[in-house]
Amino acid sequence: MLLNSTFAPFAAETRPRVDRPRALQVVAADGGSADLAWKLLDSSGYLDETTPALRPMLADAYREYWRRVLPGGDDYLMLARSGQQPVGTLAVSRQCGGTWIWQHVGIDAGFRKRSAHAKNRTILAMYRTTAQLLLRDQRVRHLSITCARHKPFNVATYHAFATAYGDRMRCSVHDLAVHKIDPSTAAATGAAPAPRLSGSGWQELATWLRTRAPGAASAALELAGDPPCCAQRLGFAYRAHGRLAAAAVVEIAGLGSNLFGLRNSIRVFDLGLPANEREAATMALVHAALAEFRARGEREAVLFADADSMPPPEGLPFAAGIEAMHFAIAREALPAWIEYFGAMFTARLRESA
Repeated sequence: MLLNSTFAPFAAETRPRVDRPRALQVVAADGGSADLAWKLLDSSGYLDETTPALRPMLADAYREYWRRVLPGGDDYLMLARSGQQPVGTLAVSRQCGGTWIWQHVGIDAGFRKRSAHAKNRTILAMYRTTAQLLLRDQRVRHLSITCARHKPFNVATYHAFATAYGDRMRCSVHDLAVHKIDPSTAAATGAAPAPRLSGSGWQELATWLRTRAPGAASAALELAGDPPCCAQRLGFAYRAHGRLAAAAVVEIAGLGSNLFGLRNSIRVFDLGLPANEREAATMALVHAALAEFRARGEREAVLFADADSMPPPEGLPFAAGIEAMHFAIAREALPAWIEYFGAMFTARLRESA
């Protein structure tokens, strides 16, 4: 049997022995499984690109985060096991309103090295079960995924599907440049800080973005609302000639759910800045965002730059942009995506058998 899905708390010590050692199960974890999830993720090699200075703090922060949030039901931590052996983990978190983020997936290194067949079989099981679970959760309206652009797996799983699906309102993908920074290295300026974005400002930004980039990507941001629809989202405004000319949207997640800094993010939108004010506006907005990260003790943040949001200003120690992509899919398109990657992985399984 390729997939045996169970939506019940996972406890390796109490689950009955599986009669067929090759049977693969994927189950939704409870808070008590946070230690096991960390062990699997840590052994997978998935964290190798994490900033070395943050690595010693990750284990405790990760375990504490998942122990705290899982009882609330706004996050899913999935665990895969082959027979009695735990082999993989996948995490999905609620970002804002009805938008959920596909956070990370890791497969135990020793199990992965056994064969490509075992790896593909485990990834398929975790993807399929998690997507089906999200489809059953009536709160889920969009799924959002940010990942590296250069990996063939990501291109095949996200970019190729969005292109083939052909409906940007329900599924879209676009390229990003990801610029990392340690907020503590950006010295505060003497300039007046950019003020917070008001309720009408959020509405104005949401309307502009829907006009500029209609489809699943802008809908998944869920920018409208006063206050913003998630507690860890902040906005800053830059006004010129009495109107909103630019805005920064800041997400602050904390270390436990932010293994690579991607959930501590800044995006700066130009809603019609005068050319001679672009640099000053971007600098004011980014400094306001970085001040928030510093005040909360965050040591890593990123600025996302794409066709609709601005690059970092000169003079701040942002790293060179990393090529990434953002995939957003609406609930209505999830069944087609499940069918798509199911067929893709089934073909891989035949090749690796």
